[in-house]
Amino acid sequence: MKLLSRKISAKDGGGELHVVPELNSDVWHLFNLLESSDQITMSTVRKVKSEGSTGTVRSTKQRLRLTIKMKGKPTYDATTSTLRISGTNVAESSFVKMGAFHTFTLGLNDAIKISKSCWDYVHLERIKSACDFSKSASLAAVVLQQDGLAHVCLITEHMTVTKAKVETSIPKKRSDKAWGTRNQEKQVGKFYRKLYEALVAHVDFKYVQCVLVGGPGFAPGDWMGWVWDEARRCENRSLLEHRDRFVTVRASSGHKHAVDEIINDPAVRGKITETKASRDVAVLD
Repeated sequence: MKLLSRKISAKDGGGELHVVPELNSDVWHLFNLLESSDQITMSTVRKVKSEGSTGTVRSTKQRLRLTIKMKGKPTYDATTSTLRISGTNVAESSFVKMGAFHTFTLGLNDAIKISKSCWDYVHLERIKSACDFSKSASLAAVVLQQDGLAHVCLITEHMTVTKAKVETSIPKKRSDKAWGTRNQEKQVGKFYRKLYEALVAHVDFKYVQCVLVGGPGFAPGDWMGWVWDEARRCENRSLLEHRDRFVTVRASSGHKHAVDEIINDPAVRGKITETKASRDVAVLD
């Protein structure tokens, strides 16, 4: 979630936050955050009527910026990751009367300003967590397969988010042709390096307590061997000092659904150290 502005009184906790949901989980956070009587300001489309000089009335759709006072809880649609937020207009408008009923539809990347009479600790912690997703992820997962497909994901108590998808075309090894073998090895090296760079870019060991590396056959073990060789060559102390946080496991593929397989595998859970990471996995149940 992106925080655009924050104006909250230190005296009574009242004020407003202006945010933009960027992930499906952000919409879910807002669903749990919004309460009846909150004031919501958004850009919206509304059908308005206007009278011409001849007395004819036309109905047209106008994009407006309205502020409503919520009535009841919003409606959450998980399939589209949207909220329907209903209430009555509380701000002067050329097109909408005070007290007129209106419903906003909030989706990904729609800015919303939320005003509350009091923002409590739970509200603010939820926003803080959503605005810095990487700091709330204590578990990471890398799944890969030998033909050049991999995903790097971060996992929190709320959801799993893909941070990188790595794809490289790797030809099948042909032992009868030396050039084909060299080309295959070159592409494997390219794939390993791209995945290594994604790992370094997205896994912050200040917060991540465990990294699961999974895939079919020898894929995870072969890549991890390459990772440690590269980390020593580059003197990547961040990786080398946290080597004990990596756990190699079996997974069916390098597709994202394989991440769910490994975190739901009782044998894998037994390998995760008793840290915040294991508690986050338990909450996912």
